[in-house]
This record gives sequence, C-alpha cells and structure tokens, in this order.
Amino acid sequence: MKRRQNLAFTFVAISCGASLQAPLSPGQSLWEYHDRFMAEPDKLLYPEEEVSVPLRLQTFMGQCEERLYPTGAPYIARTAAWEYAGGNAERTTLEKLITGTVTWDRHMNLTQDLRVASGAQFTITGTVNFAPQTKLTIEPGAKVIVDGGILHNSCGHLWKGIEVLGNAALSQTPSTNQGFLILKNNAVVENAEVGVKLFGTDADGVEIPGTTGGIVQTSSGATLRDCQRDVWFKPFQNTMAGVEAPNRSKFHETVFSSHDNGDGEAITSRMVVLDGVSGIVFHDCQLKCTGMIPENEPWHFPTGIWSDDSQFRVEQCDFSKLNTGI
Repeated sequence: MKRRQNLAFTFVAISCGASLQAPLSPGQSLWEYHDRFMAEPDKLLYPEEEVSVPLRLQTFMGQCEERLYPTGAPYIARTAAWEYAGGNAERTTLEKLITGTVTWDRHMNLTQDLRVASGAQFTITGTVNFAPQTKLTIEPGAKVIVDGGILHNSCGHLWKGIEVLGNAALSQTPSTNQGFLILKNNAVVENAEVGVKLFGTDADGVEIPGTTGGIVQTSSGATLRDCQRDVWFKPFQNTMAGVEAPNRSKFHETVFSSHDNGDGEAITSRMVVLDGVSGIVFHDCQLKCTGMIPENEPWHFPTGIWSDDSQFRVEQCDFSKLNTGI
C-alpha cells in the first residue's frame, strides 16, 4: 500500500449540515460534532499508519448521518457506545457489558449486542439506536428500566429486540431470581423482530433451554410499536413451595400498535404470544393497527393476544382494527 505524508479523511455530517476535511497523521485525533443537531464531540478517529486508499460513502444510522470513510484503511473509530475496527466498519461480535448501576440519558448508537450483567441496574432515559441484528440481553438478577427512553432500529433494518432471561428452575420471588424489564412513562420499543422475548436465544435464534421465567412490567403509556411480534412468552410455571403462583409480568396503560408495511399488510403478525404461562394481566391497554389496510381484508390485520395453554386476565382494554382480538 502506498504511503504519503498525511491521509485526508473527509466527513459529511448530514444531521448537522456541516462538513470537515483534515489531514491526520499516526497518533493524531479529530473530534467530530454530530448527534442530531447537537454539537457534541464524542467521536475520535485514530489512523494507525499513514496510508493512501480510495474513499467510499458509508451510511450509518439511516437518516442520522452519512460520512466518507477510507476503504480498507487500518483505522479504529470509537465512541462511548460504538466501536468499529477495520475499513469496512462491520458489526463486531463482541458484546458491550453493563455492570453496576448505570444510566444512559442521551442519544447512543450501538453496533454490537448489549448485555446487562446479573446484579446490575441499567436505566435508559435517552434514545438508543440498535444496528441490524443486534439485541439487548438482560441476565437473571439484572434489572433494566426504560423510563421515557426509546429503543429502536438504525439504518432502516430491524434489530432483534430485548431478551429477558430467566431461570426456569426458580420462582419469580424474589425478582432477583430472574431478569427484570420495566417500561414506563411513555417508553418506546419499536422496529424489532420481537420487541420483548421472555427467554434467551443463541446466535442462530434458537431458544436456549431453561431461560424462561423473566419478568416484564409496563405502564404509564409504554409503547411497543411496529415489531414483527411485540411480546413473546414461552412455557414457565412460577412455582413456590410446590404451588403455582401467577406470573409477575403485567401490562398496564400500554399501547401495542402496528402500521402497514407498504404492501397492504400489517408489520406485526401477533402482538402478544402467550405460550404455557399463567396469571399475566392486561389492564387499560390499547392493541391497534393504524396502517392503511382495506377494512374488507381483515386477514392482513394482526392478532392482538394469541395464547396456547395459558391463563390470563384482560381488563378494560381496547382492541382496534385487528384480525382477531384474542
């Protein structure tokens, strides 16, 4: 590879309406301002050597921004929430691990899976963009609180969603036996393959045995929107002292909604799937399709609550423009 005095990187930040060009030598750094109209310096680029390579346009975060990066250049780009290595900037297989007590209160862009370790409490009040095929995993004994925050996709492609892991051999009391997810105060989970799974899956998407039992509780305007499936439970018995108790998951003042996919069909097929669980409560919830789907083609609308071998309670809920409510 041909060397030269300096390598000129050109950046185009659509979100800020600004552009910048500067030569970088090994060890030098460049702050770039971005983050949706906020002049916040949170990206450092470090070229590892002086190289001369062609440039190509690489789009990140869909509508958020576009930049020119060198193709095949040995650089490392870092932010507080993303890590790229190599010129193609492909998603790393490493997970970002959350431990202890952590709060994210600003806009974050993730290109890797996010895992919350047992014993951690993780609060999200800002917006988190998840790259395609990434997911948020909540280990047994960990708690995640999305308090008015937004978890959604980037680049126009679905992310995998949230997996709340449990320990099927233990009860849900105390709650620290299981992973625990709380969505409240208009929190949003959207554009995922499955918004919330109450079990774990491996790299191929296959269920991991023994991981059911996780808890999800939603309230005060929480919304699950435009996921292929909003919530998915697999078989679990919440047994204490030999007696089955009600599952501690519940949905209060929660909106499940789906638009159309542009082809006259709903994005969501089944909003909530209850498979082998008992005691889950839906109170004052809305389950609705808001897409432009002909009223005389109900088979294109989603199912609200689909259940198999399950017992649950529905109180004062509104079902609108669905193929089947329950």
